[in-house]
Amino acid sequence: MKNLYQPLYQKILFFCSLLLISQLTFAQTPAPTAVTPNQVVCHNTAMSLTATCSKGMTKWYNASDVFLANVAYNYNATQTATYTVKCVYNAVPSTGVPVTITVNKPYNVTREQSLCHCNELDLRASCPSGDVIWYGTDTTTPLASANTFHIAPSVTTTYNVQCVDEAADIPCVSPFEEVTIHVYSTLDDAPTGVTTSPEVCLGGSLTLDGSCTGTAQPFYFLSDGVTEIDPNLTNLTTSATYKVRCESLDFCPSGFTDINVSVVATTPPIIDLPTITTFCKGLPTVFSASCDSGFESVWYENDEVTRLIGDVSVSYPLVIFTPSASGTYKVRCEPLSSGCNSTFESVTIILTSDITQQPASVLACLGDKAAFGVQVTGTPTFQWQKKQDNGTFMDITTIASATTDTLKIDSTTIADRGIYRCHVIGSCDFYTEEVFLSFPQTIISKNKLVPTNVTILDEFGNASAVSDSLAVVGAWAKAADQGMAFIYRLNPNGKWSQEAQLSPADLTPHDLFGAAVAISGDTVFVTAPGQDSDMGAVYIFAQETDGSWIQLDKITSPNGLSDDYFGGSISVSHGQMAVGADGWESVFIFKRDEMGVWNLENEIFENVATYYGYSVGLSGRTLVVGAPEEGSSGEGAIFIYEKDDFDIWQRKGQYTPDDLSSGAAFGFAAAISGNTIIASGYVDPTGESVVQVFERDVVGNWFPKTKLSSPSVSDEAGLGFSLAILDNVAVIGAPGNFVGKGAVVVFEKNTAGNWVEKKTIIPTGLVVGDLFGTSVAISKTTILGCASFLSSPFPPELSKGGAYFYQRFTYPVPVIATATQAAAVCPTLKGTFNLTGIPSVDPYTITYKVDSTGTEKTAIVTPDSLGNASFTETLVWANNERHIFITKIKNNTTNCQHVINVPAAITLKAPTEITDPPVLQTVCVGETAVFMTEATGEGILTFQWQRQAPATSGFSTPLNNGFSDISVLTLPNRPLSDNGARYRVKVTGECGVATSIEAVLTVLPKAVASISTGGPICSGTAGSLIFIGTPHAQVFYQSNGTTASTILDANGESVVSSGVLTEETSFTLVSINIGGKCDQVIAGTAKIEILASGTNPPLVLVSPTHDVLANGVQTHTAETIQASNKIESTGKTTNIGNKYVLMKPGFEAKQGSTFTAKITGACI
Repeated sequence: MKNLYQPLYQKILFFCSLLLISQLTFAQTPAPTAVTPNQVVCHNTAMSLTATCSKGMTKWYNASDVFLANVAYNYNATQTATYTVKCVYNAVPSTGVPVTITVNKPYNVTREQSLCHCNELDLRASCPSGDVIWYGTDTTTPLASANTFHIAPSVTTTYNVQCVDEAADIPCVSPFEEVTIHVYSTLDDAPTGVTTSPEVCLGGSLTLDGSCTGTAQPFYFLSDGVTEIDPNLTNLTTSATYKVRCESLDFCPSGFTDINVSVVATTPPIIDLPTITTFCKGLPTVFSASCDSGFESVWYENDEVTRLIGDVSVSYPLVIFTPSASGTYKVRCEPLSSGCNSTFESVTIILTSDITQQPASVLACLGDKAAFGVQVTGTPTFQWQKKQDNGTFMDITTIASATTDTLKIDSTTIADRGIYRCHVIGSCDFYTEEVFLSFPQTIISKNKLVPTNVTILDEFGNASAVSDSLAVVGAWAKAADQGMAFIYRLNPNGKWSQEAQLSPADLTPHDLFGAAVAISGDTVFVTAPGQDSDMGAVYIFAQETDGSWIQLDKITSPNGLSDDYFGGSISVSHGQMAVGADGWESVFIFKRDEMGVWNLENEIFENVATYYGYSVGLSGRTLVVGAPEEGSSGEGAIFIYEKDDFDIWQRKGQYTPDDLSSGAAFGFAAAISGNTIIASGYVDPTGESVVQVFERDVVGNWFPKTKLSSPSVSDEAGLGFSLAILDNVAVIGAPGNFVGKGAVVVFEKNTAGNWVEKKTIIPTGLVVGDLFGTSVAISKTTILGCASFLSSPFPPELSKGGAYFYQRFTYPVPVIATATQAAAVCPTLKGTFNLTGIPSVDPYTITYKVDSTGTEKTAIVTPDSLGNASFTETLVWANNERHIFITKIKNNTTNCQHVINVPAAITLKAPTEITDPPVLQTVCVGETAVFMTEATGEGILTFQWQRQAPATSGFSTPLNNGFSDISVLTLPNRPLSDNGARYRVKVTGECGVATSIEAVLTVLPKAVASISTGGPICSGTAGSLIFIGTPHAQVFYQSNGTTASTILDANGESVVSSGVLTEETSFTLVSINIGGKCDQVIAGTAKIEILASGTNPPLVLVSPTHDVLANGVQTHTAETIQASNKIESTGKTTNIGNKYVLMKPGFEAKQGSTFTAKITGACI
């Protein structure tokens, strides 16, 4: 015991050093080259074996690896032998290269033999090279040259054989090999004491007997007298005759004596089951068979060796057993006192179940839907159940789907986390596999605690336990190994703080109080295995209503002997307590009664001296016990027990992982939760510590699931020195990681049923020798890891220990409480929206849209510790007084997404806009032009007018006058040169700049006009008034008190009919304007004369191409226009052939043009 209970740091260093030693490797030295080849040589040939090494010294060894020589090995070859050459560098040898030197001498020679008188024999021999030559005693005369030499000697004779190779360069003749053939007389005495007619049971064994005189020995044969057999006969099935005779080296064999063996068959059993029987999987099966009187039926596994042990003890001929799988079982009749076993009869068990597919575990996002489904045949009933904190399952009655094949949880809460199963009742009554519902978690460091009163070598943290709000940490080495324990409480702020320290008054040095600790509800258990000369004790504490802690009870070793080491390990579960006493090789089970008193219920032991009880784990009605020195080489083992329906602890099995190294000490640590056990040992063949997971199947059988390892820690880390498990999460200490800094590795069973590494915890600030991971503990909300030598580097005498608390943080439902716009912004700018109430500091992706009909967009936000975050969105004026709707939020760490509807009102500042732009203006020369505009926008608006000169492009520099910076631009006394100028205004506000459209200024000149007529007319016809002046001007004129007007065309002309006239009439100009503007009085008169009757009107020259002749109009060609009579812009009349020719004013024709004259008939 002393070795296993040395100080923790020595134990951990020993644990880890075993791992380190197993992994030492060395650089390999290159093998030799140019080695003397294998060869056949003559006897006594001088040999020199050589080789070359690229690195190191050449060394030669014989077949027994005995050193012969350095560099070269020189010798005379007399025997065939194999030598090995190696290169040795820095004491590291290379791989050896063998060299075989074969001496040409006989081999496989028939050795000395005994031969009966007159019997024949073939002598045999072989030579590596050349011929085999046989001689008699006379070695000068050969008898034969062959590998086989047939002889029939009558007396003892010696033969010689040698190898002769005449074909060699130098004839090679070997020494002689002798073969002596002894010729003997026949023995006269037959065997005595032979049982000639023995009986044996069918399938039984028998040793044939008999003895011979002198030096002769009995030899046994089959009935053919040729085939020699072993006298120890097994599995006899038929009667047979065997033979025995005496043989001696000095004489030939005697004659045979027959041995007649009779095989007796017992009547086989009659099985009370069909040959092929179907049973419900997981239910006990009754195996029954009947035998003849005096015999009993005994059941075996299919191997006919492993006896079938029932689940419960029942009377012959029944065995009640729960098969784990379909298979064949065998039974035979065995005698109650004497007689033979019968042959085996078999029955095949086929297990059936209504369940065709088991439910699967679910990892769901908190707040999402979750479902467990089971597939079945037939129409069974269903009842889903959830595991309670006390380890029992309870029917689910609050969910309607709990009685269907699919359990549906519409909106999961933290209370839904846990273990589920379904009770399926159909043709079979069966429970499904247990599955779990879990939510994404992360591990958050909360705080580190070191009591102020611990001192060097107290080893605070050697043991620990934790619940959701309570923790206990042992310091078993405090005060000369007297020990102490410390109570911690989780505060409302999420931090842990010391609440009490436990140190019973009866403690003395070496009690080791705090060696193991446990928590159950609000009760704390602390062991003192060293108390009373290592007899040991367990102390039980509870908290009073005033907050103080008192000792409720003290339980000492029920065995009451020193060295029991009662309390070396402890585990408490649901009103039961298992206490290991590995010095006594027992585990004691206590049960709490209704008064809260703990009473001894049972003692469990295995009658082995293997530190049985060094570790214990208790979960409900299942117990695991570690025995780290079990096995012939200390491989170690765990033992599993289950409490049956009669509250009797039944052993389920002993388990040791495959391929453990000698001294692996498996069972050093063990822990259990529900259907999962983890146990550890020092090393496996790979040089790493071994951590094995066992799981229990639906029929209650335990099997090895997997081995756990971590690439995050070093091989010598001692992974598994401490263990803790709860549901699907295991916490494993590795205190030797990186030269004793330590680590804690968290594993998680995923929904596929595989155990995977979730996180490796290595606190910052660890130094060599802290041994973080000496002890670990876990609850639903907390992980506790302790460093028993925390705070200082080696030597450990400077260390105190420490406890690190971590929160198992379950990610809450991703939500947003509120969303508001931080401040109004101008359109087209990014608005900032503040979010509150985000539950964690992880990055989130939010999905939102502007207005309820907008396109969805996303943004990534990372809230602060208060849950506040913000994002931005570019806004346009059309969004003003609308909302941004946040529709989804996803935690990017867990990928958990939640649909929400959080609106945020959008507020925008008014953009700068021109609501009434300037319009074109028309003024007369010298008048004032006025341009006006109206605009809206945020803040104070400023105006700046701009001008573009006529017939130019681009606006010049801003105008600068008394009206250029207001909304009305006044331009007095406009000159004609301003005609066609363009004006615009630029309005600047807080939210941008707006530029108006361009407005054109038209400056009209002062208009002029003249009036003339188209010449005299005949009475009763209409004449023409010809107006010439400013284009587009409106000309007013009067005649006989009547006013009329005409508008000049773009050429400044207008021809107006005078109406029918009968007398000479005058037309007078009155006024003129342009577009209703620039109105002024003008003067001018024109008179239309009336021609006398019979008078011809004047000719009118017109262009021939545009002339349309009226009836009665004659066409004559006018004179050719000469330069002297070119028509001027003012028009002119001329006399051609005593006729007036009328041409329009401004009409020009090129020199040499010809015109047509319209000739009107004479007036009537």
